[in-house]
Amino acid sequence: MSSYNKHILPYSGKNVFNIAINVSLVAVGEIDEIEEKLSTVLWLIYKWKDENIKWRQDENSITDITFGWLDVWKPVLRVENPHADSSNRQTSDRSFVSSLTEIYMY
Repeated sequence: MSSYNKHILPYSGKNVFNIAINVSLVAVGEIDEIEEKLSTVLWLIYKWKDENIKWRQDENSITDITFGWLDVWKPVLRVENPHADSSNRQTSDRSFVSSLTEIYMY
């Protein structure tokens, strides 16, 4: 991990680079029919394979690692909200990495 660079796209060029985005509706808040506004709470979960994060599982039996949000490469995604200034606010600070080098941001 000492040579890992979070500023480099984790892609070797051999396969297609996929990012899966799951959206879960957590709650529905206020509904304003006149203003045509709907207040919701959503969870966005991103998943991709980072080929630059690797370790030898057979040496230490570690199958999963949790990193800080700022410690790994992440895609630039923007969620627009025309009715508020709080769009694109990231409240999570954890990245879960499996031994398959798949990263989950939640």
